[in-house]
Amino acid sequence: MINYIFHVFILIILLAPISLLIHELGHVYGATRMKATKVQLSIGIGSTLFQRDTNKFEIILRRFFLVHYATATVREEPFRRSEKLFITIMGPLFNAICAFSLFLIEYYVYTHLIIQLFMLFNIWLVVMNLIPFKIGQKHSDGYTIYRLFFQW
Repeated sequence: MINYIFHVFILIILLAPISLLIHELGHVYGATRMKATKVQLSIGIGSTLFQRDTNKFEIILRRFFLVHYATATVREEPFRRSEKLFITIMGPLFNAICAFSLFLIEYYVYTHLIIQLFMLFNIWLVVMNLIPFKIGQKHSDGYTIYRLFFQW
């Protein structure tokens, strides 16, 4: 029982935030490749612990970093539909690449429950982010992709 609680604790405190960061870094990468004027990565909610703002990139780390990871992009010239699609798909794609890499490590190098949890959480993020849904003003990457493909 203690071992189970330890693994859940590691998942919530360490693996989930790393996986969410990987997802958002995918969006940051996509925005950078599409020549965004400014990219903002916001991690967490609550009071600001750290903020760094350069000409093209801003990162904000807030007190409760376990939830609410978001990337915002701005460009003087509006993004084309294909550019928005690229930026959006990069988040789930980064998680898919991470999950596949962890699978290779698990299969060929070293087997451990922590690696399996990390891999499974990244797979879960891919699937959940590709399902189109909207709750209030918040929506999934899948919803954005759906709108970009099917709503003119």
